[in-house]
Amino acid sequence: MVKQRFFVPDLVRAVAIVGVLAIHLTYPIYARPDFIGGNTWWIAQIINSIFRISIPLFVMLSGYLLLGKNENIILTLKRAIKRLILPIVVWSFFYLAWNNYWFQTSLGLKDVINGWLSGGFSHLYFFFILLGLYLLLPVLRPMWQKTTHSIHLYFLGLSLTFGLLYAGFSYLRPELNGLNMFILTWLPYLGYFLAGKFLGDAVFNQKQLQLLGVVWVAAAAATAILGYFNLQWFTQGNLAFWGSSLSYFDHYLSINVMLASLAGFAVLAHIDYQKLTKSFFTKPIHLLAKTAMGLYVLHPFIMNIVDRQFGFQVDFMNENLWLYLIKRTVLVFSITTTLVWLAQKIPMLKKVLG
Repeated sequence: MVKQRFFVPDLVRAVAIVGVLAIHLTYPIYARPDFIGGNTWWIAQIINSIFRISIPLFVMLSGYLLLGKNENIILTLKRAIKRLILPIVVWSFFYLAWNNYWFQTSLGLKDVINGWLSGGFSHLYFFFILLGLYLLLPVLRPMWQKTTHSIHLYFLGLSLTFGLLYAGFSYLRPELNGLNMFILTWLPYLGYFLAGKFLGDAVFNQKQLQLLGVVWVAAAAATAILGYFNLQWFTQGNLAFWGSSLSYFDHYLSINVMLASLAGFAVLAHIDYQKLTKSFFTKPIHLLAKTAMGLYVLHPFIMNIVDRQFGFQVDFMNENLWLYLIKRTVLVFSITTTLVWLAQKIPMLKKVLG
């Protein structure tokens, strides 16, 4: 991965941010039981299943880039404040105010504090995952850098198992979902963080990468098929694999998504990009990577505006779902990317948009 270190992080960020937006843009279709089995439903479900690795990719990339750094606690804290705490504060207040205006939710300091203690507001939970892992870096770095490969493998296996068990028990014991604690926002993702460094530093031959590619595809296919059956079970009143609003098989810590994420990151980190780096795709990849943070924080706001202005309400659409999906995706992607690209040219805005 050393030779490709300048391109691989950008590619992983680009795939991950496209995935985040793709999941959210297709949600109104794949989450609807009354659409299940239709052609557009299957397209949305396949897109959702392929890109379920998006948040794990972000976490693993952070682990790869940060665990090998040699910096003191002060520099780590400065990095956390600049990249995470400032955006958390700004965007928490922004979305609290926006949700109060748009959805008539409550608005007050108590709501902000409760949101922070429970791990963030809606999509901002990802920043709290990274914040917890950043704060653990002064302990994780020396442990990782001064221990052997076998110890790495042991802690990696332990952490990934904890994440799997946490996700599983949260569905088997729904009352656990009421434990809204900051530590439970990020600790289950520690395995992905460690896996980023472990897989990024690993050496794979061509056959191993091909096998990992097969695992990635197979796990994504399993996500799509199991999601189909789970939605069918949901319509029959069987809620065993449903959380408050999410199928177990879509959970970032489910066994199928975890396999797809680990295999996907290994493939993205190690395949030969010599031809790709000289192709047309290089500039779009760098642009998406550069605007990834801004796209992440801003896209729900743009989705709300676009839906209102263009009447993109699934229940009231007069055109077919396929056209709805294409038009909404193009508008949200193009508007959000343009706004972020322009806003990043203003120093004050760049601090909260990456």
